[in-house]
Amino acid sequence: MPIIAILKPVDAAVGKMRLLDELKADLGGDDFSDFRWLVAYAKAGPLQRLKSRIQAWRAKGRSVRAIFGIDQQGTSKEALELALALCDEVYITQERGITFHPKAYLFTGATRAKLYLGSNNLTVGGTETNFEAAVMVDAALPADKAILAEMDDLWGQLLPAQCPATRRLDLKLLKQLIADGDVIDEVTIRKTHSQMTKPKRSSTPKSG
Repeated sequence: MPIIAILKPVDAAVGKMRLLDELKADLGGDDFSDFRWLVAYAKAGPLQRLKSRIQAWRAKGRSVRAIFGIDQQGTSKEALELALALCDEVYITQERGITFHPKAYLFTGATRAKLYLGSNNLTVGGTETNFEAAVMVDAALPADKAILAEMDDLWGQLLPAQCPATRRLDLKLLKQLIADGDVIDEVTIRKTHSQMTKPKRSSTPKSG
């Protein structure tokens, strides 16, 4: 039977248990040989924090693959550039009129498979400081092979062979996405967010 744990919203906010720390531990261990993630939005911060772990992981011949959503300009240019440098394969999924919104992190090895499935985007907030919630499923193989099959299907359904909305990312495609305005840099994202959340001044005259 798999081990199931809940990453609770307050746990992350107060630093008791954070997804970033869990990912670092899994990348630093010897139980897994493949790391995959699919997220709606991503920023460079978590990738910078995981960079040395991922580089050491790949130096051992282990694989890293990623699928990103780019809707609402939620994934930054810097994040995709870093992903291309750090991952064996990078994909983007974009279907006009439909928001790509899943968040899942998958580790697989010869005797274990591990899944984090929840609200956590690959952002500093999503992996460290926000009120986020996720389920962690730790499966023993081959006993829990049905869970591994579900994890592989979760990933495989989004690959280009099965999902026309998904494309393999390279520098040429990234340049085109930037030119089209689908992907922007993090300075611009922060400015845009600041403008959107800035309190509006009331036009109603103050009394008295």
